[in-house]
Amino acid sequence: MKREEVVVEIETALNAEPNSLTALSRLNEIETYDSVGQLSVIALFDSLFDTVISAKDLAKCKTVSDLLALVKDKLS
Repeated sequence: MKREEVVVEIETALNAEPNSLTALSRLNEIETYDSVGQLSVIALFDSLFDTVISAKDLAKCKTVSDLLALVKDKLS
């Protein structure tokens, strides 16, 4: 899966407007990136990549790019 496709999946998981996120988007500026949004991202990565992301690793992420880095080995 390509990075751009994962960004679209993250938008969907967070109920964000289409094409509203980029790799540089700051997570704290995304209205729906709250505790429920974080759980949605964890579930998304588990579903797409069979990868369990810890809350500790997620808490270190500041941008969408940081989220993508958590699954970089699975991206094409």
